[in-house]
Amino acid sequence: MPTPNAVDAPYFLLVEDSADEIAMLLKILHEIEIALEVSVCHDGVEALDTLTTAVNCTPSRLPRFVLLDINMPRVDGFEVLRKARAVPALEALPIVMFSTSSLQEDVDRAFQCGSTAYCVKPMRYDDYARVVASIFARWGGQIRHGAQRMEAALGDQYFRSPESPLSS
Repeated sequence: MPTPNAVDAPYFLLVEDSADEIAMLLKILHEIEIALEVSVCHDGVEALDTLTTAVNCTPSRLPRFVLLDINMPRVDGFEVLRKARAVPALEALPIVMFSTSSLQEDVDRAFQCGSTAYCVKPMRYDDYARVVASIFARWGGQIRHGAQRMEAALGDQYFRSPESPLSS
């Protein structure tokens, strides 16, 4: 995927090491006709390098938001969060933790490190697609197709806050 530059359309940064997850997310984004480009980083080191380059070289060209996995090689999502939040230009950047983990300790740690939101990756494709559409409706701007309001029960099942108890 080409790296966006200052004259390109707005973009978001996907930090994910699983090729299957990347492919599924890109398929969903195509289905809902998201109006953002995708810049993919396959680990935390690559994500930090990308964000540092954006801050130092083209600060007006930061991603609209970051969709960040926890478990990645070299540097995990928690460390990416911690280091990104230590950079003043990235303090307000929306960073959404998107993980298979529903452990309360991971949710709490993500918020302690500075996550804007925490979302558990659904296992069912339909739920996954609706959750992704909801994320993009909130942080990604305009969706051209397929943006439906997510039912409260689905949101309660997959979106977490530091105070929300996790149901089994």
